[in-house]
Amino acid sequence: MEPQFLCVHHRQFLSANPCTARRYWERCMQEGQVFMTRSHYRSALPHFGSGFEIAMILLANDCQPVKVQGGGYADVERLVDAGHGTAVCYRQLGQFHLEKNYLLTTYYAVLEAGEFVRGDQSAIYREVISRALEKISEASLASSGLPGSDPTQHHVLSRAMH
Repeated sequence: MEPQFLCVHHRQFLSANPCTARRYWERCMQEGQVFMTRSHYRSALPHFGSGFEIAMILLANDCQPVKVQGGGYADVERLVDAGHGTAVCYRQLGQFHLEKNYLLTTYYAVLEAGEFVRGDQSAIYREVISRALEKISEASLASSGLPGSDPTQHHVLSRAMH
């Protein structure tokens, strides 16, 4: 079972107020990043997890997921960043099943968002899909401890996905 980071009240409020949700997402991500840079993953997790849930809410209500909204991000990019941050926290906390769950949930949500992408936005969407795959692959290799988990080798994997 996946943990929930937002209460029902906040979930409903943010669903009804997408501009506020985007601002709150930004704050969650900034605060999570502060904790992550200090290697305080347990403290960063609720911030990234809340950001992930906010991004899922925004995507569920968004008919233009790759259109750049407030803060210079498309909602689908918000999901990729928050999903990756949440997964990294779980990896660092040794909860690998939750790490993989968030990575896969992020990837499939990005794929589903593609149903709403118009032709003129397809290049942006392809870039986001590529970035999501790269982050998922990077995180999976890092948690597996395989020889390919060396960050200097990520360009090889990245090229293979294009």
